[in-house]
Amino acid sequence: MERHKQMNILIEKYLEGTTSLAEEKELKAYFSSEEIAPELMEYAPLFGFFASERTKNYEPKIKKNSKNDRYMWFGIAAGIAIIIGIFFFQPKQQNDLGTIKDPELALQKTKEVLNFISKEMNQGKGGLVYLTEIESTKKVLITNN
Repeated sequence: MERHKQMNILIEKYLEGTTSLAEEKELKAYFSSEEIAPELMEYAPLFGFFASERTKNYEPKIKKNSKNDRYMWFGIAAGIAIIIGIFFFQPKQQNDLGTIKDPELALQKTKEVLNFISKEMNQGKGGLVYLTEIESTKKVLITNN
């Protein structure tokens, strides 16, 4: 009777995942024996399954299908053809980046571009005024509470 109580405790620990390897071996030995308590019979198939599955060996069945091999080689050939097409039949890139040879004209264009960027940045910054108003209101509310 004492052994059955001990097995109940070990089953609880096993289901919680806190048993040691020695305790699990003890459970396996108990469930492989003939004297299993009736209230623990529901766990017997679990440990019996582990014992029966341990003896099985997996032997993969290899099918040699030439049709799949043919598709694989066609895929590899298509990939190589795409790579060759990308590298060898690509149009030549132009190195002219629109540089201006006259320094005064280049300076004038640069100033125009920088003024345009500055104007756009200032327009975008105008919306941030609302954020400072929200921030100041938030600080007032926090300090009042």
